[in-house]
Amino acid sequence: VMYRWQEDYKQYEFKYTEPCEIIEDKPEIVITYNENIINSNNWINQNFIVNINGSGTSYKYCVSSEECEPNVEENKPNGTVGIEVEGPNVVCAVAVNNAGESEKKCTEKLYLDKTQPSIEGIIDKIVNKDEIIDLSEGITYGDALSGIDGELIISPSSIDTSTVGLKQVKYSVKDKAGNTREVTRNITVDADAPNIVYSLVDSSSVNSNGWSKNNFYVRATITDNSGTGIKSAKSCVINGSGECTPTASIEGLTKDFYISIEGNNRLCIEVTDNNNKTTTLCSDVYKLDKTAPIAGTANITGTAGSNGWYTSNVTISAVNGSDALSGHGSTTTNVSSITSNTTGQVVTITTTDLAGNSASRSYTIKIDKNTPTTPAITGGSTTWSSAAKTISVSTASTSPSGIAYYQYYISTSSTTQTGGSWTNLGSGVTSVSIST
Repeated sequence: VMYRWQEDYKQYEFKYTEPCEIIEDKPEIVITYNENIINSNNWINQNFIVNINGSGTSYKYCVSSEECEPNVEENKPNGTVGIEVEGPNVVCAVAVNNAGESEKKCTEKLYLDKTQPSIEGIIDKIVNKDEIIDLSEGITYGDALSGIDGELIISPSSIDTSTVGLKQVKYSVKDKAGNTREVTRNITVDADAPNIVYSLVDSSSVNSNGWSKNNFYVRATITDNSGTGIKSAKSCVINGSGECTPTASIEGLTKDFYISIEGNNRLCIEVTDNNNKTTTLCSDVYKLDKTAPIAGTANITGTAGSNGWYTSNVTISAVNGSDALSGHGSTTTNVSSITSNTTGQVVTITTTDLAGNSASRSYTIKIDKNTPTTPAITGGSTTWSSAAKTISVSTASTSPSGIAYYQYYISTSSTTQTGGSWTNLGSGVTSVSIST
């Protein structure tokens, strides 16, 4: 039956013809997608939809990394396929009409990469103040699918380590699909705790034995290593060799301590900077001894005579003195021997302690090794037969010690006398002799 509209009569005209074969149009298949999602590197970085439009009654499709034979049947002429698998994707579709005719079409390879690139080796780090750091050291990056587009970006490219504190660095890299990986790294610039140094204001005030004999000053110097400044500083002084707890505030970075108490003295200081680093340090022991030692004595060897005189050569040796604080250092004598006659030579014994204080003791040594000469008799003879006679005796002598006394002998008896003459010897004296 053929129908035809007749415009003049505003009606259909019906004509009957012989039966004929009905021929359907060949089916068509159209595959479309949003081409704007493909970047300049020919990659897509998100799931996407492929549209299938067919002119038949149904269609089949398949999705693979290469061209494939459609095997998923849809009983409708149009539809969509969601693409979620990373890598290359090819969508093929076949439209089928009632006559069994079909048409197949495939997309080009559509590359999907949804995964961010990798950055490895980024760990938080603590570095010292003023340390030079290579921010790229040990850092690796890559992308296994689409590959890296460009280079690793480090921002900032370097950090200032002259000041302490937390520094943040961002590492970012992009792949060819447009995925970006960004990692933040914490780098803490740290510094040593403050330094404390003790020193003598006058380096000569303490001797090689470690003692001073006069009051002196010790200077404490504080160094801030952080650059943040000193938050607090405290000190204490102990008269001993132990430690004390700092409680007295220190202003500034230096302080001079006056050491005036005898014995051991020690300083302790506690310092905290604004980086919250604390150092506590006690000094060495500073020793003070201002008291003189007890002087030593002399050991004198020789033949002792009378009245403090020696009649032979004399040797002198020093006997050590003592010191209760710093200890005995040395005891010396200025004279070790005397071999000549002397009416008085001073021998000095000096004791010095380890701090340098000294004390002395003196001795006067007198020596007379000469035998006195026999004096001459004048004014008489050695024999008398008459009345008493008077004689005189010379006082001259070579002995440096002088004449102690004269002794005269009358007959068989003897008498001593300090004078130089004798009178009234008496009758009957038959002989007189004198000795000194």
